[in-house]
Order: sequence, then structure tokens, then C-alpha cells
Amino acid sequence: MPTKAFYQLSDEKRKKLLDAAVEEFSTAPYERVSVFKIARSAGISRSGFYYYFSNKSDLYAYIYFELIQSDFINYMNSLEEKYDIFRVFEARFDYYLSIKGTQNEPLIKQMVQNLKSCDLLKVLNEKPISLFCGIEKSELLNKRFDTLFSFFDNLDTSTLNVESKEDILVLIMLINTITLKYVSSYFDGKITLEQAMLGYKRYEGYIKNGFARHN
Repeated sequence: MPTKAFYQLSDEKRKKLLDAAVEEFSTAPYERVSVFKIARSAGISRSGFYYYFSNKSDLYAYIYFELIQSDFINYMNSLEEKYDIFRVFEARFDYYLSIKGTQNEPLIKQMVQNLKSCDLLKVLNEKPISLFCGIEKSELLNKRFDTLFSFFDNLDTSTLNVESKEDILVLIMLINTITLKYVSSYFDGKITLEQAMLGYKRYEGYIKNGFARHN
């Protein structure tokens, strides 16, 4: 997570650093993002970068959770103790679609590409969460993961045919896959907003039927 020094920066310098980071993360795959280029664009040294963030992963997580996904996280925290996982992921899908045409579109588009390039079987074994496949863990990322997994523990499974947490992770991965498919296609202009929503609903229906508990 950001160091105390980051929060002590003036608003102007903090914005300059974050703008430089967003630009770099928006235009290159995660593994090719250069801390040196971010630092140079922000007008600081490479060593100075590490005065504000422990590593690249911390900066990536900060941008995603604090700048991009804060509204959605507030929505998640407002839900009842037990909830329908499909309702949550529908809201998440709608949230990502709403970013198209905004200044954050290039960043989310690249984040989606980062995840699409990953080995999904490897992700499944490592707990699939959000847009962070294949990215080294950090203090902020671990903290957010703990919060999210605690949230998933509150899933209402009474209507689902699941027997273990692994079953739930498979369900999450399937929903993530169709989310990535239709968000990516919509951002690339291959399909319309209506087509994205209809396609997502169609595959969500298949998943629901497969996991529905039959008495």
C-alpha cells in the first residue's frame, strides 16, 4: 500500500504521479510496465518511486481499488449479510460497461487484457479475484483479498448446488470469464451495449441452471 510519504505529497504532485502511472498501465501489459518510465513522467527518480510505493503491484492495486473500483466496493459493502452472487456480479458487469467512453476506459481495457492473457487453470488453483491474475502479491493486494474472501463467505448458497469453497471458486471463475468476454468485446467495438448485456444474460442463465439446486 502507499507509504505515509505518498499521502504527505501535495495534491498536485500526487496527481502527477498517479496520472503517469495510469498512462503507463493503460498502454502496456502489466509485465511490461516500467517503474522507471512512471517515475520519469512524474518528475521523480526511480528510487524516489519506492519512497511512495513498495513495488509496482502496490501501485496497480491502489489505482484499481481506490481510483477505479471504489464506487463498486461501496455497493458491495452496502449489501445484506447474505446475498445472491449473481446479483453482485451483474452489478459488477454493469459497472464495467459504464466505464466505456470515460477517461478510465483505456485503463480498464488494458486490465481486462492483462487477465485474458493468463492461464485460467492456474488462476483457478490460486483463487481467482478481480483483475489481478499473475501479478505479484503486495500488502495492499493481500489486504483487499482478505476482505473479498470474507465477503464471499457471506454468499447465500441455499439455492446453489455447491459442496465446497472450490465449487464457489469455479462458479466465480465462470462468471469472470463471461464478464471478460463481453466487456472486452464491447470496449473493442465488436458488439453493441445491448448485445453485450444480452450475451452476458444468456451465458449467466446457462451457469445458473448448471448450479441450481434441484430438489
